[in-house]
Amino acid sequence: MWALYQSDLLAKPLEDTFSGDTHAFTRALAQRVREHQAELDDLIRAYASGWSLERIAPLERSILRVGLVELLHPEELPGEHAIPPEARSTRRWRSPSASAAPTHRGSSTGSWERCCASA
Repeated sequence: MWALYQSDLLAKPLEDTFSGDTHAFTRALAQRVREHQAELDDLIRAYASGWSLERIAPLERSILRVGLVELLHPEELPGEHAIPPEARSTRRWRSPSASAAPTHRGSSTGSWERCCASA
């Protein structure tokens, strides 16, 4: 997730954000997110009621993309999963305005539940 965040924030190629000892799962997950980014971003745009993709902070965008790729394309990933650690990261590192943003539990209208159930 940090590689995706740095790539997004600094407009650097994804491969340039990995350290030499980056775990294979981390690389695979980040690469799957990049491969499906257009699809993931379209879903975020469609279900983030009142929030443009650009308004969502880079860290939260990265977390949403990671969670969505794990939910929508689990067969493309090794056996590990990042959702639980990323949820903890969100609570710790989120921007002050993020508390008003839609969450994985859904916005007041439950749009995230519909997103993942319909995808």
